[in-house]
Amino acid sequence: MQLEKERVVRQHKEEYEAIARLINELPSRQESENALAKLNGEISTLEQDEARLQGKTDLRTKQFHLLLHTVQDLQQVIAAEEEEEKATAMEED
Repeated sequence: MQLEKERVVRQHKEEYEAIARLINELPSRQESENALAKLNGEISTLEQDEARLQGKTDLRTKQFHLLLHTVQDLQQVIAAEEEEEKATAMEED
């Protein structure tokens, strides 16, 4: 009976030591919290960069659409002038 209890106690100690070794291999709570705070800071910076770049992309998209619209208007004006010149030339003939 005593021998059996000692075996159980020894087994518990070995399990405890194995778990303690695993725990000691991990970084401390402070190190983990510092790493997490650093990563959260980086995420915040990246989110700000993303918002800034998205705003810039939106602006460039609007400018490009305006440019295309202006080109189309200019093409229409040129086409209208050409039609007017053709009509004038036909009237003179």
